[in-house]
Amino acid sequence: MPSAAVRRAVALSAIPLLAVTATACGGGDGDDSGGKPLTAAQLTTALPEGSDFPGFVAQRQKDPMLDTKDVVTTGNAACRPIADMMSVRPQHARTAMAWATLQADGAPPEADVSSVALSSYADGGAKAWLGELKDALKKCDSFDAGSEIGWKSKFTVKRLDPAKGGDESVAYVLNNAGARGGAKSSVLTVVRAGSSLATFLVPLGDDDPGAMAEDVVGKQVKKLRSAAEH
Repeated sequence: MPSAAVRRAVALSAIPLLAVTATACGGGDGDDSGGKPLTAAQLTTALPEGSDFPGFVAQRQKDPMLDTKDVVTTGNAACRPIADMMSVRPQHARTAMAWATLQADGAPPEADVSSVALSSYADGGAKAWLGELKDALKKCDSFDAGSEIGWKSKFTVKRLDPAKGGDESVAYVLNNAGARGGAKSSVLTVVRAGSSLATFLVPLGDDDPGAMAEDVVGKQVKKLRSAAEH
């Protein structure tokens, strides 16, 4: 079962959570100002389990994804929304968060894991952050960031086409030059569904990078909307 070491590996490889880029940005419809943000229990219910997502085996995690000291900052204001994805204290505070690891079907045990993190926001925070991410991805191609937990690194950003599904989304490749074991790149896909964000993080492989598959995004959005109704 993934432990704190795995959480740190996931976080430092790109995130966390948010995560988070796109030559084009999908959608823009869908309001998140009405209703209460999802609770931690509702977000947990919306997480995948087992083979819920095609191509992956999901395992829900009980431990927090981010350490309480993981306050991430950057001196590059244009890139702050992207750096905030890695921070436990972003400008748009999360009201709740839950996450699961995603192991690719057939992957060896030592392979880097993927993840999906679900977070909820009050007062239009999800829509505001997604909008700021869209702007950041037009302006930000690299930045230095550091955390109060002690790490510092240089990140580069490559925008991708957004995912299909949800109210709106962005996607990008984030390279962490200071990752343990050498530079690592991950593909991040951030999808808004009402007042919640789903952030997918997948280690970059040999194939051309792209946003999370439409069928996976669709299943996650459906789970979030269902959780909001109960």
